[in-house]
Amino acid sequence: MSQGKYIMILLNKTKSKKLTENMSVARTFFQKAKGLLGSLSIADDYALLFEACSSVHMIGMVFAIDVVFLDKGKRVLKVVKALNPFSFAFGPKRTFYTIEAKADTLSNQIEPGDVLEWE
Repeated sequence: MSQGKYIMILLNKTKSKKLTENMSVARTFFQKAKGLLGSLSIADDYALLFEACSSVHMIGMVFAIDVVFLDKGKRVLKVVKALNPFSFAFGPKRTFYTIEAKADTLSNQIEPGDVLEWE
């Protein structure tokens, strides 16, 4: 599940709310290609951040996830709630960041227009 030592806190700056203290970054080609594939489940407080990524595929996944698409300014463009296995999601044209998390965790706390922050 962990993509390396890049563990960060994810905040919803607009709503002044901490979303998770356990977000890692998929930085390499292999990490981005693998994503959450191979995981049987993920923790409620875990999120995975992708940079320069505007789509998600769920081929081979065995559980649903929330997907958040953001622009370079970390403004939420689109939230996909509980994306099912073997499906796809595409971000709007300006998408730069994509965050994946357990279904019904982020989607209940984020909406388009919110600004997120990680540290």
